[in-house]
Formats: sequence, structure tokens, C-alpha cells
Amino acid sequence: MAGLNALRQTRPDMVLCDLQMDGLDGFGVAEAIRGDESLKDIPLVAVTALVADGVAEQVERSGFDGYITKPIEVRRFVPQIEQYLPESLRLLPPEGSSF
Repeated sequence: MAGLNALRQTRPDMVLCDLQMDGLDGFGVAEAIRGDESLKDIPLVAVTALVADGVAEQVERSGFDGYITKPIEVRRFVPQIEQYLPESLRLLPPEGSSF
């Protein structure tokens, strides 16, 4: 899979993955990433418009670290994804702290 090869070469800080895609869906992508020794520690966050019962549990069981629902709220997006990054990579101070 070309996407996995690209991940191995670039080693991103995080992967955002839609759940509904043509071909391999997000759950299959999560399985492939978590099954790859060199990629399994990269934070993996699902982005989805699915809000049906059981989706959150399925996302967690599939190896995602969490999920963000669509539509994306621009002002909330950075804080939403930063919670899945190591503190050393975060731009915003932790909640409750001041500058």
C-alpha cells in the first residue's frame, strides 16, 4: 500500500484518517498501521461524520487513539488534535494554565 510506504518514509507526528473512503476504509487503514511495527506508535485519529451508536467503541477497538466528528469546527480543531500529541509537539498550553 502506497500510503503505508509514505508513512514509513515521512514518519508524521500524527495521522488523521477518514473512516469512509473508497477501497480500504479507515478501519482497514488503522489495522494496517497498528500492525506495522515501525508505525504502530504514531497517534492515529479518526475523522468522521458517523455518529451512530457504537461508532466510538468501534473506533477505539480498531486501534484509533480517538476521533473527531465532522463538520470540523475550525476554532476547536487544533485543541482537538493536540490532545493526541506528545506535549513537546503541542502549540497550545495545557488547559487551565496561563502564559
